[in-house]
Amino acid sequence: MPRTLKQKPRPYQREAAEYALKKKRCICVLPTGTGKTLIGALWASTLLERGVARRVLVLEPTRYLVGQVAAYYRRLGLEDAAPVHGGMPPEQRRKAWRARIVIATPEVVLADIEEAPLHEVDAVVVDECHHTTGKDAYAKLMELVKAEYRLGLTAYLPPSRVAEVKRFLGHVKSWSWSDPRIKKYVPEWIGEVYEAELNDEEKRLLSMLEEKLRTADRRHRSLIKLAERFFVRDGALALKETLEKGGKMYSVLDGEVLRLLSRLRPAHKLPALERVLSDHEGFSKAIIFIDRVSLAYLVAKRLKELDVENIVLCGKSRREKSVEELVAAARSPHVKAIVATSAGEEGVDLPTADLLVIWSNVASPLRFIQRHGRLLRKQGSKLKFVAYIVTPDTPDMDSLIDALYMAKRAGVDVPLDDEAVKQLLKRSVKARILELISSRPLPLEWVAELLSMSYTEARRHLNYLTRSGEAVYFYTHLGRLYLARGALHLAEEEYEEWFKPRIKESRADVYLYHPGGRRHIGGGPGEVAERLAKAVAHGLEAVKFAVQVFDPETRSYHLVNLTYSFPVDSPRLARLIAMNAFRYAEYVALGR
Repeated sequence: MPRTLKQKPRPYQREAAEYALKKKRCICVLPTGTGKTLIGALWASTLLERGVARRVLVLEPTRYLVGQVAAYYRRLGLEDAAPVHGGMPPEQRRKAWRARIVIATPEVVLADIEEAPLHEVDAVVVDECHHTTGKDAYAKLMELVKAEYRLGLTAYLPPSRVAEVKRFLGHVKSWSWSDPRIKKYVPEWIGEVYEAELNDEEKRLLSMLEEKLRTADRRHRSLIKLAERFFVRDGALALKETLEKGGKMYSVLDGEVLRLLSRLRPAHKLPALERVLSDHEGFSKAIIFIDRVSLAYLVAKRLKELDVENIVLCGKSRREKSVEELVAAARSPHVKAIVATSAGEEGVDLPTADLLVIWSNVASPLRFIQRHGRLLRKQGSKLKFVAYIVTPDTPDMDSLIDALYMAKRAGVDVPLDDEAVKQLLKRSVKARILELISSRPLPLEWVAELLSMSYTEARRHLNYLTRSGEAVYFYTHLGRLYLARGALHLAEEEYEEWFKPRIKESRADVYLYHPGGRRHIGGGPGEVAERLAKAVAHGLEAVKFAVQVFDPETRSYHLVNLTYSFPVDSPRLARLIAMNAFRYAEYVALGR
């Protein structure tokens, strides 16, 4: 296999790619965490290099995976790999279709069927290929693709789907997670994200709520935000139930919203839950966390219709049996699912599950941490899964991202890697903030006003974006000005004077925080800037300045402390924050 990538394949990855090349049509089943994406890249690049494939199509189930996989292929050295998804303008998509390796969702390929050169696709990689059944877009597309070479990749192929998936993709070859070469790469728990898209009517209601938020006075905005959260997190039933009680939320939103809610699906996440259970066919016991009791019973009813024996564990007021009786029933092997509300989970020793489903992405990081901490127990040898059901492009995605971030900071081993979280970020409200501060630097107050959110909410989002390295900030007469990391030139152009210290006699003690601990440097403006630029090689996570500003009139020094709480990973950024720290300290100390 002559192709050289920038990442060396492990022996079993090379073995899988070689096996798939030999078979021409093959399904490789390997556990999550073992690097199936590299197997696909190695297989595709070898076919292109040998000249047996003109173009390779890589299929991913979600938009965020399309972006993630495309970026990974390019990091491997496959520069001619292009993502295609519904968020791209038509002209950009037409250009991307000319790439030798195209990464796309099956839905967008079907939508672009006139543009997509399927007749030139000689090889196709089908990631998460267990979806290639029935009326799924994967199956519809594979009926149209004539590619001779086909590679399916999945962590689990449900027995009931084997025959149909084999019809599209060929022979099945499995690598066991207990294989000594593989076992060390497999995590105890595996995290997955299932997107629950709103339909057109539901999107119209969400747009109506957002419009009301833009036009409402500040004292009503928190209520509208709460209504929006109920809707995107739990579903129409949750918001409808709240409005039917009357009260302030009803008076702010009026009866029009309630009338629209009565025409919508009660729970837009229900199809995603059914996909989760279907994808994990053969699970021993599932625990499904839903905040609303009414929704918990709705889900329980649907599970019963699917022949999934279940119980509902909720607060005292709705319990039909004692806690002891419910927990005893939950431990029975006949009970396959426990639908638990927040009140139901308090103080209850839930049985160990091999499938945890988070329907309600809680805004509270503490509850998120508690929930995972109590259930992600290292017991037994069976692989376990956490499925997060999330409504993309809404505050529901932000709740999940914030909770994941805070849990990781608290030391909880959340089963989603950093790259996956970065891709989720692109489907969140934070992406709107990032887009806003990519066009010009803005203070927190302006971000909040432009996006109709509270200062607290804007601060929370901006703190996440800076700490995760997506955004930075500088200090000016307007206070902190936030901007996207890729837009540093805008700060230099628009606020040029705030990067030019005037007093050369000023000195600073600078503390550099990096993964290995803390370092100290010091000196005047130019000296600090150059030392800081050299220090970025250590991976700076934050920088604190104690600037002693020299006052030419009194011949004395004034101390000003400043902190830059974001990764400083380039000499250019290092020099900018050094110059900004000295200049802003002059402004604070001397008023000029």
